[in-house]
Amino acid sequence: MKNNRTEVHVDPQGHLILPPALAEKLGIRPGDSLLLQQNHDSVTISRPIHTIARINIELTNQCNLNCLTCMRNTWEEPAGMMRMDVFERVLADLKTLNPVPMVFFGGFGEPLLHTHLLQMIRAVKEMGARAELITNGTLLDDRMAQNLVELELDCLWVSLDGANPDCYADVRLGAALPRVIDNMKNLYHQRVMHHSTLPQIGVAFVAMRRNISDLPELVRLSAQFGARHYSISNVLPHTPALQTEMLYRRSMYDIAWLQNDVLSNIDLPRMDVDLTTLQVYSDLLKSGYRTNLGPDHSSEHVDTCPFLAKGSVSVRWDGKVSPCLPLLHTHPAYLDDRLRTSYEHFFGSVKEQPLPAIWYSTEYRDFRVRLQAFGFSPCVMCNSCEMANDNKEDCFGSIFPACGGCLWAQGLIQCP
Repeated sequence: MKNNRTEVHVDPQGHLILPPALAEKLGIRPGDSLLLQQNHDSVTISRPIHTIARINIELTNQCNLNCLTCMRNTWEEPAGMMRMDVFERVLADLKTLNPVPMVFFGGFGEPLLHTHLLQMIRAVKEMGARAELITNGTLLDDRMAQNLVELELDCLWVSLDGANPDCYADVRLGAALPRVIDNMKNLYHQRVMHHSTLPQIGVAFVAMRRNISDLPELVRLSAQFGARHYSISNVLPHTPALQTEMLYRRSMYDIAWLQNDVLSNIDLPRMDVDLTTLQVYSDLLKSGYRTNLGPDHSSEHVDTCPFLAKGSVSVRWDGKVSPCLPLLHTHPAYLDDRLRTSYEHFFGSVKEQPLPAIWYSTEYRDFRVRLQAFGFSPCVMCNSCEMANDNKEDCFGSIFPACGGCLWAQGLIQCP
């Protein structure tokens, strides 16, 4: 069985020696500083924060649907498509990086609306980079499916928020589940016809009170079109109505999820999940103790920016460069009953500077250092003063953007 264990050595001077292949894969260079985190009786070494490993490219902020959960419903922004010359600038910059980052076509629009999508994927693959995209699946017709298979797109993520037509249509306004499932089955058929395993297929699911019971059936349904990956996120409540759909009101405040040395730890072994063990686990979580089920410690996923951890940078359709997807666009979201505005933030534009120059700028480097330390006020948990109303600053003295109120950094919202 393939695993991700790698043996490393310590030289006589006490230096940790990484295998050259691993160092190259992670973009680790001599002189880099790596964050080492102790987790009970093990340690985790994070990838270097100054190496680009992934670039999120938002080809458009337009979409053919009007989904209930989408933050586009809160915007008053002009619609736009990434110009080909802007994309070509990004591509030229990526070619100068070693290793070449993975390219993810996604943001807050539907990539399949872009008329040059196939040309862009071809260019990325010819560069030797991994290419992925996320789609609502409604525009994935026969010709598009065949082209994506022939281009050897590495992974296609489809957003599915229900396993029955009514539940799905209740969230994905303007779409029909049978059509999307047929499209995905056709993509899988094209793979078989081309004797290919690509693209791999992933399912992105936004969990809410109205649809969480559909998740087991969705897993069974998606097996029919070869789904291999699943990304389950909570809903981002940008309206009062979506507040009632939240499945994490208690988790926002529960100290059992915090990283600190004060709380007592309860480490449970791997065990069967059934009605008996679920109740025990639920009661332990509510006890105030930090409870870990098996080797995957839940408390390690709070106060951690997932975009930084992945070494990612995001480019908006107009060429502006942001550290993450949530900061691509100004949007509101509720922290419990408090409406918080997250203002967009950029470190430059590829129209004016090469991407590496933006990435290695003093301002951007300093931000990544602050983000890794995560010394922001705990706005998600505290949420008791007016400074929690936006991300401009916080009561710990953090400057814009202050990320203490980010639900992604608390493991509550996640992206593929």
